[in-house]
Amino acid sequence: MSYIKEVFEPTTIQHAMHICLTSDPENPNKFLEETSFFVKAISEYDIINPDTKVLDFGCSMGRISRGFVEYFGCNVIGLDANENMLKFANIFVGNPKKFTTVTEYKEKETIDVAVACFVLQHVQDPDKEIQTIYDSLKLGVHLILLNENIRYVPDDVDRGNFIIWKDDEYNIFSALDKKFNLIDSTTYMNTDKSIKIYKKV
Repeated sequence: MSYIKEVFEPTTIQHAMHICLTSDPENPNKFLEETSFFVKAISEYDIINPDTKVLDFGCSMGRISRGFVEYFGCNVIGLDANENMLKFANIFVGNPKKFTTVTEYKEKETIDVAVACFVLQHVQDPDKEIQTIYDSLKLGVHLILLNENIRYVPDDVDRGNFIIWKDDEYNIFSALDKKFNLIDSTTYMNTDKSIKIYKKV
C-alpha cells in the first residue's frame, strides 16, 4: 500500500482547517462546535489544569491546542511532521507563551497529558507513533484519544483528483491496549465514535 503524504500539505489556513477536520457545507459551524464539544468533554475528567504540560500529537493547524490553551490555560506542545501545518498552528493558536511547536519529540517522560485527535487513523507508521506518545508520557498520566474505528491511509488519487483512502487493517485500539489501560470512554457528538481516556501504567 502506498502512502501519499501530500494530502496533508496545506496551502492556506482555511485549507489547513479542512485537512484537520473535514468541512461540511451544510454545517459551517462544524469546526467550532466539534472543537468546543471535545474540550468541554475533556474538562469533565479534571486531568488538565494551568500547570499541565500537554502534547498535542499530530496537532495539525492547532484547533485542539488552541482550545486547551484558552479553556485550561495549560502549556501545549504541538507536534506535527508537517512544517507548513506548524506555521499555520502558530498563527491560529497565537499564544507563544503557552504554545510551542516541534516536528519530533524525543524527550522521555516529560508530558502530563497527550492528546491524539483524528490522527492515529492516518499516520504512516502507527507502531512508531504510538511508541513516541508512550515514551513522552510520565508514568500514571493520560492519553486522550479520538479516532475512527478503522484506518484511513491515503493510498491513491482517482481521476477526479480525490484521495482514495484505504484501511490497512492495523488495529489502533489493540495496539494501545498493549501499552495503556483504558479507563473511560464517552460518546463523541452523538456518533458511533468515542473519546477514549487511557492511562500509562
